[in-house]
Amino acid sequence: MKGVLSKSTFLHVRNLVVAFLLTAFVLPACKKDSTTPASISLEKSVFALPASGSVTVKLVATVNAGSEDLTVPFTLAGNAVKGTEYEVSAEAFVIKKGTNSAEIVITAKDNYVASKSIQITLGKLPEGYAPGKDLSATITVANKDEIIYSFEQEKSELGLATEVTLVLKTAKGAFVAEKEMKIPILVDAASTAVEGTHYAFEGTKEVIIPVGKSKGVVSLKSIKKETGKDVIKLKVGEVVGFVPGEYEAASITIISPLEQIVGKWKYAAFSNQEWLALNTMDDGNLLPSKNTDKDILEITKDELKVTMTGDVKNYFRNGALTFIKEEKEYLQEDGGLPPPRVTLQVMKMSKANVAFSATTKNERETEIGFRAFRENGKDILEVTVRDYEPVDFLQETFKTFKEFGEVPILKSMPIRYHFERIN
Repeated sequence: MKGVLSKSTFLHVRNLVVAFLLTAFVLPACKKDSTTPASISLEKSVFALPASGSVTVKLVATVNAGSEDLTVPFTLAGNAVKGTEYEVSAEAFVIKKGTNSAEIVITAKDNYVASKSIQITLGKLPEGYAPGKDLSATITVANKDEIIYSFEQEKSELGLATEVTLVLKTAKGAFVAEKEMKIPILVDAASTAVEGTHYAFEGTKEVIIPVGKSKGVVSLKSIKKETGKDVIKLKVGEVVGFVPGEYEAASITIISPLEQIVGKWKYAAFSNQEWLALNTMDDGNLLPSKNTDKDILEITKDELKVTMTGDVKNYFRNGALTFIKEEKEYLQEDGGLPPPRVTLQVMKMSKANVAFSATTKNERETEIGFRAFRENGKDILEVTVRDYEPVDFLQETFKTFKEFGEVPILKSMPIRYHFERIN
């Protein structure tokens, strides 16, 4: 019939129409994809830098770099100070060839002030890349707790040599160094002793706090003692984030230890009797406390002479004295955490009755500690008896400490007497 298409012709026309329509829809879509530019953006617009540690800032491109690396510079702004409160691992992002991202690491340093931040802004983008969503980001900076420093002791002594300890903590309590810290130590102008003439620093003039610790020391050695020029005053140099604690300065007095103990001394007190009675497992009433000012020690530079009738006669003997060393000693009886620490002149006595008994004799060479100081206008000789093996008192204590293997056995359970200078 005229005007009627055959079936084959109809199908051919239909296919042409379908092909045309598909082309009409697909071609614009292909054109759109081919003209969409590659872009570069920061991963996000907000990052957080912890008080200790670091944060990774990531840059992302929508298309991989070609045969060469791509460099994207950036600038840093904000009120956080680069080099002081933070440090950055690189000055630009580098997208390696064949990849589509890059990272930099920002690490916290001495960030002790609150409300600090860093603004990072991308610079000129590589050719062929358009700006993405985030070309800048804010990095909030958490602040560390301020570190409180304090010398362990406000006053101490320098005989032959000594260590001065500096302790760190925070307002919340304990402090632990995450990396080695070097804290400068200064000599205060109020010092009367002259560095290099009367004393010297051993090693560097700084306190080193090792990783995982909260304290460190600076070491001093004596050169000579001169009357009126015997006081060293130390303080801490300026360190960001440090504030002073209980003892922000330390005063060290240079002593002539062997000269100071020479003389004639009368018994004055059993200075740690109460502490021993409370901290041992025995009857405190049996301790050798029955002594009077008639009990006399006379010391020359190399000899000890005794004139005694009290309990002290059961230990002390006439004999030679030889200097061994200086040693730090905690005065447990004075209390505190830690208790105060003093410098003992440890001497070797050629003979003492270590049984500390009127009826049992066990005489041998011993070591003993001496310390001279001035108190209430009087010269005091502190005598630390720690090399003894009692048979009439502290029996349970001696038996227990014998198992610990300390030398001398009762070194940490000394008997401490005070004698007052006669001449």
